[in-house]
Amino acid sequence: EYQKDGVVYVDKKKVENTPRQEVNSGKYNRLLVPKGKYTHVILSDGTTMYVNAGTKVVYPTFFSEKEREIFVDGEVFLDVAPNKHAPFIVKTINFDVQVLGTTFNVNAYSDNTEEKEVVLAKGKVKVINKSGNDQFMQPNEKMTISENGNMIKSAVDANEYMLWTKGILSLKDEPLHVISTRLSRYYGVDIKCRDEISSISISGKIDLEHSIDEVLNNLSIIGSFSYFKQNDVYMLTPKIQ
Repeated sequence: EYQKDGVVYVDKKKVENTPRQEVNSGKYNRLLVPKGKYTHVILSDGTTMYVNAGTKVVYPTFFSEKEREIFVDGEVFLDVAPNKHAPFIVKTINFDVQVLGTTFNVNAYSDNTEEKEVVLAKGKVKVINKSGNDQFMQPNEKMTISENGNMIKSAVDANEYMLWTKGILSLKDEPLHVISTRLSRYYGVDIKCRDEISSISISGKIDLEHSIDEVLNNLSIIGSFSYFKQNDVYMLTPKIQ
């Protein structure tokens, strides 16, 4: 937790006290969350940020009075502290999100082919692609941003996209290759999915407190596929008839 006066706490214990006047405007922090972990941070303006597994976030120790800006490579859930004088901007490789005070989820991992998306729970945001085109979003809308910058809005239940902050992975007709990528990230293990079964769609909720073996066993029953572990790699294969 970053305080406005420069005091930093980790698990309620003070670890740093850097007066604002001693911090130049170029001081940034880089938070790297490894696979198999997730955490949350309270920024100096009071914004709460949940950071998912395999995510990198770059943010300043103190925000300027006119603008609050962070960079995200991965997935974060943000409850932005309102400040009409200082817009909050989330920058990613593919797009930017600009807000004044709102609650939303950003999923923008640069190292895989998953769709990049923004889901809005409350408030209002503006999504800007790298070509400078922008669209506004309303609560319970999802904006999907393709590699070429196309932006497509759809109606969703935003709460489903926030469940990972509570240790729940929500699936809605997700293809198995996407599920395996997410599970690999969440559990910090290597999972390979055979092409023949990669398009199997599964819906439901996964409790990430369960072991990866429990999760894969349940999924294999629902999706009618097999799996085994070989040299620390989980292999998902067609079910043997």
